[in-house]
Amino acid sequence: MAPGLSSSAGLSKDAHITGPAIQISATSGDTSGRFAVARVIARMFPEHAAFVRQVVAEGIEPASNFPGGPYPADIITARGPADIAYTTPAGAEGMGTQSWLRRDGDPIEGVAHLSATNDLMEIQLRLPAGRRGDGARVIALTRGLNAGFTD
Repeated sequence: MAPGLSSSAGLSKDAHITGPAIQISATSGDTSGRFAVARVIARMFPEHAAFVRQVVAEGIEPASNFPGGPYPADIITARGPADIAYTTPAGAEGMGTQSWLRRDGDPIEGVAHLSATNDLMEIQLRLPAGRRGDGARVIALTRGLNAGFTD
């Protein structure tokens, strides 16, 4: 959701959104989405590294496509073994920019939730300076509406 965007139908895989936006994504770890899930696990959930090794062992993508550890500028807050919150600072590359949102003059807040079956749900949001305090409410509302965020 972003000002002037009526739906995601017109967004390509390589779309770039700057300015205020909210992105909610669900990715299955059992399908072609396993590569995206493995990239997030490598960065944010090191205790699930076996999944990353399994994906790399398939030989479809090299291990170099799954770098470990958080992005240097990101501020990571662990909320639980499968629930991580982060902030990608303004102008920085990080987890927040691994979506349709691109770096600009405002930070990106995000939450990643990994289910027991390695499905991933993510929320990334970039709110204008006067509305940043609403981020926690948006995340809480989204979590309440999506069962995959509470398993």
